[in-house]
Amino acid sequence: REEVVNFKRSLMRIFLYLHLSSLFQAWSLVPSSILNDRKHRDLVIVDGVLGGTWRRIKDVVRRRHRREKSSENFETSVENTLPAKIEHIPVAFPAFEEEDVVDELSLSDVLLEIDELHRTKQYIEALRRLDELVEDGESSAEVLWRLARVCCDLSDKASNDIEKEKFVRKGLAAAETAVKNDPESGLASKWYGIMLGLVADFESVKVKIKNSQKIKDALDHANQKLPNDPTVKLALGQWSLKLAGIGFIERQVAKTFFAAPPQASYKDALHFFEESHALKPSPRTSSLIKLTKKKIRLT
Repeated sequence: REEVVNFKRSLMRIFLYLHLSSLFQAWSLVPSSILNDRKHRDLVIVDGVLGGTWRRIKDVVRRRHRREKSSENFETSVENTLPAKIEHIPVAFPAFEEEDVVDELSLSDVLLEIDELHRTKQYIEALRRLDELVEDGESSAEVLWRLARVCCDLSDKASNDIEKEKFVRKGLAAAETAVKNDPESGLASKWYGIMLGLVADFESVKVKIKNSQKIKDALDHANQKLPNDPTVKLALGQWSLKLAGIGFIERQVAKTFFAAPPQASYKDALHFFEESHALKPSPRTSSLIKLTKKKIRLT
């Protein structure tokens, strides 16, 4: 407790040392009727920085000058210099009150913070911040595709299929709404295509086939808007790889939904994987390139 008291006293000394000149300048603003009142010898100020508490200026100033002057000389100088009684001084430094709260961050600032959380792999906190925005009524594509992105990352880290499906479907719903709200957004289309591809693991063959063209359309649009995005190239490569490897039965089912079912080859997949690797080399794309080349040789 004594250390806390000493710390507060030291803090007050530093504060008064920095702002004493501002206080003396402020006296000129005090009404003459107050300055001429010599009945009282107390000078008190509102200390806004320390929460609006009242301080006796003579006592604190005396501590500051104790080493420089004797107590008797200092008392005389204060009595002759300071006004008799001042009930309020409009000091030059700001008083921080509850209403002087910093303005709320703009949406762009919040999204920058969320992007930093994502970059540092703090996915749970990023998800919490995005959920708060959505609960507050924010429905812009910029918010929703980021929600899809973090759900995609969390689905990769899920401990079981139930948890994984929950994140995938949540991300898909967010991405789908993002595309509806901003059809021209390349990032919304990108994450819509990716989440459609992920949800295929939890759908029937019929639904997978029906969604295959939606995936291709979304990723093609994203590729047009974001020609240098390696993730889009990677997703297109994976889509081509899966489609090239579907069996005879699935192909026959596809004909019942499409007059001309979507098609892709292993060479298409290799092309996209190589483009993705050129933009951003990674062990994953390197492995996919090797796998695709092997499948090309076998066929």
